[in-house]
Amino acid sequence: MKMMDFQTFLRDKNLTEKTDEEKVKGLIQHLVNETAPRVLIQEFPETETQARYFIKNCVTPSNVFYVRCSLDESQNRMQELGKSHPNYLPSSILSKKIRQFNEHA
Repeated sequence: MKMMDFQTFLRDKNLTEKTDEEKVKGLIQHLVNETAPRVLIQEFPETETQARYFIKNCVTPSNVFYVRCSLDESQNRMQELGKSHPNYLPSSILSKKIRQFNEHA
């Protein structure tokens, strides 16, 4: 199995500023040429739009792993990223997003 980080892929392919559909289209094009029989994609999908586009235009994933961590751990990870990182979220926004996610989970 090959492991792939979606954020690294986006940076390497200059797709970070593209739309969700363009990001996933680039991923699908990359996977078409992948020789490994299985690929584990970390940090993907980022949004529901990406998930729907992937399933509609590629294949339904055989396994999906969802890993949760505490709010404290999430905040520690954000601090490690640093405020200059594009994925950084202030504590108040992070708390709100986690609360909203937990309500829908």
